[in-house]
Amino acid sequence: MTVLLLPLALAALVSCGREGSSSGAAGETAWLLTLHGAGGGESVIGLDEQGGATVVVAGPRSVPAGVEMRDPRGLAALPDGTLLVATAWSDDPAILRFGSIDAQGRRPFVGTFADLGKEIAARVHPYAVVVAPDGTVFVSCQDGNIVTRYAGLDAPVAGAPIPAPAGTRANWIPPTPPRDGIFIGSIGEQRDGLRCVRGLAFDATGRLLVVDRDAPAVLAYDAATGRRVETVLDRSHGLKKPIQVLCDEAGRIFVSDREARSVFVREVDGTVKDLFEGLKSRPGLPSCLAIADDWLYLGDRKAKAILRLDLRTPGAEPEVFVGGLPDPPEFLYADATHRSKASSGGDARGERTGSRSSRGERERR
Repeated sequence: MTVLLLPLALAALVSCGREGSSSGAAGETAWLLTLHGAGGGESVIGLDEQGGATVVVAGPRSVPAGVEMRDPRGLAALPDGTLLVATAWSDDPAILRFGSIDAQGRRPFVGTFADLGKEIAARVHPYAVVVAPDGTVFVSCQDGNIVTRYAGLDAPVAGAPIPAPAGTRANWIPPTPPRDGIFIGSIGEQRDGLRCVRGLAFDATGRLLVVDRDAPAVLAYDAATGRRVETVLDRSHGLKKPIQVLCDEAGRIFVSDREARSVFVREVDGTVKDLFEGLKSRPGLPSCLAIADDWLYLGDRKAKAILRLDLRTPGAEPEVFVGGLPDPPEFLYADATHRSKASSGGDARGERTGSRSSRGERERR
């Protein structure tokens, strides 16, 4: 199936705020999408199973005065079904919270879950957001190359920064103290720190998977202690510039790689495959990932499109699912109403969700 979404059509949709629908696959929001650029109206866009678009969070118009809904990035659902949206605008970075879908197909603003604060440079530019099985929220921040951690809804103060794990404090390089909220530090402040952080996901066992683009590697951490427990994928498997990671319900781990122009999968038995090896076409700039019904969905930043690949048919060429986007796709996430049909890159509760993408042409690559 090829669905063409023309830029003018999306711009008109964003400006008029077409209402959503819950009356079936064609019109019911299955996917949530953010774009890198203003062409999408700084909005969270809903896609139905046929690729049709609607506005789920209408950019700056969806929030009250004093709250900035600009540069939306990562998406993740909390246990109560509300949606977290990372906003990466450098003057007011935050994790915003939106409610369940209403009768108009929108998610109303609930509040600011975590104010990252522009005065803390390392927290500026949040990227991926994931929710742990216990509700704790993890965020990767590109400018500081750190992973931060915030209290979940069950905590006395939801969204409060959680102090660095006690077991990792010995790895911090003096005189730099581990700041509250830092779960994994950068290579400049922690001996086994991150060089260039990108996507996050939880695997089938509850470990936090972290993409370090410049390592290049996908690293697994104990989500409670912060201890690095495994290098899941690295250069020896073909990685060059990994961006996003997700894990499906079967335990397979998928990684998009912008320089290799491919997606790698680590099977449950540990074998690794290049899913585009031998195919006639490769994505121009692979980014966000999602999986549903054995279809792998992949954002292509260069083509400004969402591709999909049939995992049941070896050698099948990728199809265009949604094309003609006004800006590069950033994050793709399965909407709450479709979690029974999709896989996990946003949380670890067996929900089939999308994963993460890359910042774009103005990113320091």
